[in-house]
Amino acid sequence: MEEQIAIVRQIKKTKDYYFLPSSDPIYALSRSYPYEYKFTTERGVNFYVKSSKFEQDYPLGSVQRVRLEKQVEKDYFTILAQNCRLEIQRQQWGFIKETPHCDMWQKFQYSPAW
Repeated sequence: MEEQIAIVRQIKKTKDYYFLPSSDPIYALSRSYPYEYKFTTERGVNFYVKSSKFEQDYPLGSVQRVRLEKQVEKDYFTILAQNCRLEIQRQQWGFIKETPHCDMWQKFQYSPAW
């Protein structure tokens, strides 16, 4: 129980919201039309883009690509944190025993390059 409280406190400390200033996002975290071209960040987060010209528009190592990939990772981290909060709540209510999103959140939080 104390570990779960510590996780929630840590999630609250790291809660950042970053949104791309576009009505038509450049990427999606899950594959769905028209986001069909898969890429992976250095930390292993998959994301999908619409354009087959993505690598031309965002060359690997460019400032724009690095910013975009950091944004992808922050969005992924935020989603894991939200799912972890829900899992902890459901666990406290006795509905579930395991918290896989919390495990993923902790693993991702402490992986290199954050």
